[in-house]
Amino acid sequence: MRILTPIAIVSTILWAGAGSGQESVSACGTFPAGAETLVCECEAGFTPGPVWGTDVYTVDSDICAAAQQAGAIGEEGGRVMVVATDGREEYIASSQNGITSQPWGKWDRSIMFVNPNLIIGVAADATTPPEACGVLPAGRDRVTCSCAASATAAGGVWGSNPFTADSSICAAARFSGVIGPGGGVVTAQRGPGMPNYRGSTANGITTSDWQNYDTSLIFDQN
Repeated sequence: MRILTPIAIVSTILWAGAGSGQESVSACGTFPAGAETLVCECEAGFTPGPVWGTDVYTVDSDICAAAQQAGAIGEEGGRVMVVATDGREEYIASSQNGITSQPWGKWDRSIMFVNPNLIIGVAADATTPPEACGVLPAGRDRVTCSCAASATAAGGVWGSNPFTADSSICAAARFSGVIGPGGGVVTAQRGPGMPNYRGSTANGITTSDWQNYDTSLIFDQN
């Protein structure tokens, strides 16, 4: 049995007017224990706190610093939506967007960012963006979902279009050229399984080989 490490994202995210700027929200700090989503504000010129990981971060990372590193906000700050996701076996350090993160080992919970301003085709003041992409949901043959910029290079992908159905939708979509590194809205479909899936590199994404799999991931580009 293969051990999978795709990002498990909350399947439906209600933005609740978070991009409209008409309601007050609390200042960001660290992610609250037991929460699933959080909308908070990073003030301009905030002092970055410690961050562990890249694009997917340990749940105790400083939200504003992690958001800037992920590209959800710039140095001017702004409003972000943070979602909880599964823990990882390892968090990789990097330097991007003016923030240097640190490495860490296994941690029980992670956070990542969904920001309508980063999602092509979704207005910044949308109240209900498309659900965030993860992998094809069980029991569904077609899903239209959104990929934040930070999700386009995250998660495992097996094959070179078609892909195994448990591949990361966002990374597979970027590999296929459906979206670029800035993310976007995609329609993913379930197709018939293949006896073999061959990995390759395209559009900044490297996929892996796999053998027989019962269903495939394909994209509606119409």
